[in-house]
This record gives sequence, structure tokens and C-alpha cells, in this order.
Amino acid sequence: MIRLLFVASQSSTELLFESMDSLMELSEGFFSVALSNEQERLALFQLLDIEGAKILDLPDHTEFLKMYDFSSSRLPVLSVDEFDELYGRWIKCTGRESNMDEYGQLTFVQGQAEHWNSLPTKLVMIEKP
Repeated sequence: MIRLLFVASQSSTELLFESMDSLMELSEGFFSVALSNEQERLALFQLLDIEGAKILDLPDHTEFLKMYDFSSSRLPVLSVDEFDELYGRWIKCTGRESNMDEYGQLTFVQGQAEHWNSLPTKLVMIEKP
């Protein structure tokens, strides 16, 4: 299992990933998404138009394996119908089970995208197992 932590902030990248405490203190929101494998991460990034993310391996970090900095990308701002369409594509391309937990994992996109797009720092942190 891969746990992604989507984070948005006014703060710099370096301050955010020092620890989970600093991330919680400095972020303007974060959302966890649990995936089965790397192919699902790639599919999710593609569906969310996260392209050209800068990748930083964090071998010495106690809580995170890797960080994707997608600050130069914009999350799609979706209506309810557009989100339902994106969710349908997500279920189709991953083969994941459609249920309320799965649906709820991705709703942060619909609720937060516009605000997050106004912030200078957007990251995906890969948590250590």
C-alpha cells in the first residue's frame, strides 16, 4: 500500500517536510489518499493533470520516502458532475471498488482545488510504510 499526503501551503517546501508536525502546522490543508501500487499513483497524477512534478527522494527522513513538488501545476476545478466523471474514469482505469470510502478519498479535489491553486506550494508526500 502507498499512502499519499497531498499538501498545500504558503510556506516553502523545505519547511513543510521537516516533520509531520511542521507539515500540520504550516499547511493550509492536507489530505491522505491510500493506493495499492505505483501504477495507481501514476493514474491519479494523470487524472489530476499533475505533470512535471519535481521528485525528491528522502532516504534519511523518518516519516516520508519521497516528495513530489507539483507547485507549477494546477489541480482541476470541477463541478459535481465533472468530479463524478473523473471518479468514474478513476474506477475504470484502476479497477478499484466503487464505494463511499473510495469516493471520499478524492473529494478533496472538488472542495479544495480552487484555493490550493492560489497557493505557491503544492506537494504530494509519500509516507513510509
